[in-house]
Amino acid sequence: MKTFSWLILFLVGAAIYPCLAQSQENVPLGFEELLLGQYELLSVRLASHDLGLYDALVKPDEIQFSQPEKLVQRIKEIYGLSEEHEKKLTTALRQPLARNGHKACLNDVSSIRCGQLDTESAALIYNESRNDVDLFINVTWLPLAPAGTGYYAPALNAHNALIHQQQINIATSDTTKNISIIGNGALGLGEKSYLSGSWQALFNQQSHYTEKTFRHDDLYVRHDIGTRRYVQVGEIDKRNLYGALGGNFNLSLLPLPKFYGVRLGTTQSYVNNSEESETTTPITLLLSRTTRVDVYRDDELLGTQYLPAGVVKLNSQAFPQGRYLLTLKFYEEGALSRVQQYPFSKTTLQQGPADFQWFTQLGKVAEAVNSVPDVKNPPPFALQSGFRTRLAEPLTITSAVSVLAGESFNETRLDWQNVSSLGIVNLGIGAMASKHGLAGNIQQLAMTKGATLSLYRYQQQGNTCISATHAGQYRCSQSLNATLSGQLAGSAVSLGYSKSRASVTPDVRVDPAPSYPRYTDQQASKQTRWQLDISRSFTLNTLLVSARAGIFRSISSGQEPDRGGYIGISLSYVPREEAASDRRHTSQIGGEYRRQHSQGAEMGWQASHAVSWFAPEYRELSVTATGSQGGEMYSQLSGRRDGMHGNVYGTLSHNQGGTSLTGSYNSAFAATSQGFWSGSSAGSTDSPAGVVVSVDADNALSGPAAEVMANGHTYALNFGDSAFLPAVGYQSGTHRIRESTSSDNQQAATLSTGGSEQSLFLLPGKIVQRKVKARLNLTYVGRALKENGMPLRDARVINTPAQLDSDGGMLFDSAQRITTLYLQESMQIYACALRVKQRKNAVQFVGEVMCPLIDVAALPDAMRKNISLAAFNNP
Repeated sequence: MKTFSWLILFLVGAAIYPCLAQSQENVPLGFEELLLGQYELLSVRLASHDLGLYDALVKPDEIQFSQPEKLVQRIKEIYGLSEEHEKKLTTALRQPLARNGHKACLNDVSSIRCGQLDTESAALIYNESRNDVDLFINVTWLPLAPAGTGYYAPALNAHNALIHQQQINIATSDTTKNISIIGNGALGLGEKSYLSGSWQALFNQQSHYTEKTFRHDDLYVRHDIGTRRYVQVGEIDKRNLYGALGGNFNLSLLPLPKFYGVRLGTTQSYVNNSEESETTTPITLLLSRTTRVDVYRDDELLGTQYLPAGVVKLNSQAFPQGRYLLTLKFYEEGALSRVQQYPFSKTTLQQGPADFQWFTQLGKVAEAVNSVPDVKNPPPFALQSGFRTRLAEPLTITSAVSVLAGESFNETRLDWQNVSSLGIVNLGIGAMASKHGLAGNIQQLAMTKGATLSLYRYQQQGNTCISATHAGQYRCSQSLNATLSGQLAGSAVSLGYSKSRASVTPDVRVDPAPSYPRYTDQQASKQTRWQLDISRSFTLNTLLVSARAGIFRSISSGQEPDRGGYIGISLSYVPREEAASDRRHTSQIGGEYRRQHSQGAEMGWQASHAVSWFAPEYRELSVTATGSQGGEMYSQLSGRRDGMHGNVYGTLSHNQGGTSLTGSYNSAFAATSQGFWSGSSAGSTDSPAGVVVSVDADNALSGPAAEVMANGHTYALNFGDSAFLPAVGYQSGTHRIRESTSSDNQQAATLSTGGSEQSLFLLPGKIVQRKVKARLNLTYVGRALKENGMPLRDARVINTPAQLDSDGGMLFDSAQRITTLYLQESMQIYACALRVKQRKNAVQFVGEVMCPLIDVAALPDAMRKNISLAAFNNP
């Protein structure tokens, strides 16, 4: 009986062995490793919840996680698993799981049951195009509702790093020079802790004084307790309180000086909700002509904006969060025309869980407190505490107290947001008071339904508002900004009104870093201005025609009232053949007639030309010239480049009054024990994180290999390159890696691993490293001939798996450049020297090639094993 059993096993083995051998032989040369699988980082989701990135062995038909315990631990943190179900899930995830790629929802999301699986233990669907996994587990193992639904899970494969961002702003002229360098960074410490700091270096030179300042704004260690609470220790300012990091407290009036101490509170940093609205003080500017606006926070230059005439809003997207005073310097045709100040606040209201938000902080004050009357020296200690909660679904209340030098303050604010028949309505009102008469109030209104109405009113006052007795006096001022804009009979109409009044004029040289600005003893100032602007645009063949007209009136203290109007037209031309290309030319000419009471009537003209390149990096170059009937000329040259190692912008302008230069440069870097990487900036953030992408070439190759898309930009990576992609900590960011698509690329690279789109939630001071493997894909076209001119018919290519046709024609792909092609025809070996005569994308045209006969011994050692020995052994 035993003999019969062994005989059956032998016969079965003999039957299946040829099949297995044939399966191995059918694998193309160079692709054997695909059967063994490759380790990759996969983004894993469970019930649409992002679990992070995990190492896994990916094979053609199955996937096996390298560390399933980490994946189970993340699921337990989010959903809460019993000990029994935790063991069952760990056992299931240790086993290889079928890929089920046919179940992935690709472009056809309507396909039946795509993206769905029923399982008694654990299963997955692998989406190869996105390199991510949807995980499915037995529904009875999970609670009815996830314990942490609505909260992001930090990427588990993130590493601690030092990440720093820097921004350089320059604004110079013949009489003034202002340079500011702003930096902020984060150093990861442990799993949910980091060290954060920010600093400034300022250089300000005017005709009558020069100032050089270096200071650090904050330096603290933060630790998150779970996903809802945090503790922060060190030198702390108020900025984090205005965003999700500190609970989104929209406090615009309460004195919150920088201090050395501790802050405890709730956070909304982990809230997974895209419905968040940024509440920003609208700064509406009424401009009668094209104007350059330099924006300052104290002496710190935040940037320069070139704005057209009309009712326009200042772009505050890049301004840091918080409450501070903006100083705006207006330059018309290169000359400083006026200086205005606006109270500004920027907060983020996140529509996350309606739980109770609170904060408490205590410490020693680190700066002079100028909001307290008659207090010249900073008090030793300060205590502040506040809360925010919802009274009803659309209504939120925020209230906080501050105790400084025996003086107590309270600010209370109500915010109401609703969508109704009136459209989208946002209303906010707040008030501050103290027992010594210090008071302030604020009102904000924004309505959108076809037309948009925006209103912002701000007032603060003390016991004496007519004159100040010393430089520490609290400021008494009020401001009102209102705009109404919409469409009327096919035209865009904007009406703006602004009014400001201050009892004193600020002198920013008194204190370079005040909590509230100090003021010198000067007379009160008033400014009132309203403006109506109407514009309309339409196309005429290949031209874009824009016409606009406006009237305005302004009143300023110590000056004659001014009024006037303007009308203008401009023509823009973009060649049609460039509409879908990577380069675009834009030409514009225009004229304007203006009549102003203070300056009389004048005619002006403007001409400009701009060239933009969109790939592989965005670049822009433009030249502008303007003039008037009086002979005044103004010229401007501007350039911009958004590169992998930073974004740079500059403008050089000249007129009869002199020459001015403005510019900015934003960049970032990351450093760990494994290396140093530089990159562009992720924007204004005090909590930087990032992703490092490295292209690992199989051979010593060069040229474009991949493209990375992140932060609204596309960057090209060559073989062997690495790039740092900055990200904002506590925010989910998406980056995509794909094969290079540059139109001028003379080669085609394919990504064997790492090419996908991924969304990551990173904590400050953390980086994720993504390694991409790339192969070169070149197509050779030509014809191989013997020395006697006869074609090498059906010859076999030894360099790569390919074969010539019956006329010696070659058409094959190679993963590397070939300079000598080795061919086998029957028992003879030929060597063909390839010289590329023409390239088109990845196709290499070599034409007719003469191939002399060589000995087998002349073959390179690495290729001898590729020749067919049967042809030589069996002539």
